Amino acid sequence: MPSEKNIQIENFDPNAPEFFPSTCCEFLHVKSALYVASFIQLAFVFSLTLVYLILEQSQFINAVDVFRPGVGFVVIVNLAGIFCALTGICLQRDLFISVQIMLLLGLVCLSDLFAFILDLPEGNRVC
Repeated sequence: MPSEKNIQIENFDPNAPEFFPSTCCEFLHVKSALYVASFIQLAFVFSLTLVYLILEQSQFINAVDVFRPGVGFVVIVNLAGIFCALTGICLQRDLFISVQIMLLLGLVCLSDLFAFILDLPEGNRVC
């Protein structure tokens, strides 16, 4: 017997209030805001890669074996987020947008955690 799966697919509702979020792109609809955010994210990836390559070639970075995988990880996660955002816009699927948001929030939390850990030794110690 063939089993039928009841799968509900959510499409974008252009009149839904949640697709007009109050963000830096609050004057744009969600599609336009995601295009702008993807472009800004792509510019960030390009500038991060360019700055890293310039610093590595000028021998400013000594621990290349440590920084190269870290920068590569950030670039790959950002490119995956851009791909998910653009796929979510083109196919009008909320899942891809949610994955992109999850990837970016994960990067933000990871960078905040590293900043917190690296700032701990600089504090004043009170005994």
